[in-house]
Amino acid sequence: MRIPSAVFLALLASLMIGGCATDRIGGFEHVREGMTRDEVRALLGAPSSTFEREVDDDGVVIRLERWQYGDTPGTFVTGALWSEHPPDRVWAVFFDEAGCVSRVVEPDWNQAPPPSLVPEAIPPRSR
Repeated sequence: MRIPSAVFLALLASLMIGGCATDRIGGFEHVREGMTRDEVRALLGAPSSTFEREVDDDGVVIRLERWQYGDTPGTFVTGALWSEHPPDRVWAVFFDEAGCVSRVVEPDWNQAPPPSLVPEAIPPRSR
């Protein structure tokens, strides 16, 4: 039996993409406190978004430097509006003032996604 080339290429591509995603996700378990930015980037690749460390006029840290992985359009918006805390559905790696990992936060997959703030495109019909 001969497999059409388009089907073969699609299967091959899905296996390659799936393998990469598994390696990246598995890499988070190897991130440890004290690792440098370069070590994290070598292990996980480039973050999907970054947030710089922010300090107020009195020297109080408002936000630690944070790299996020696995952002979606919704988490980009959340990050733009509330940048002090990572969204619940991304991996977040925090860095201290020396540029070393201070903590890693895993996504909370058990939490329900927030309700949409966008109204339905077609309102329900009333009877």
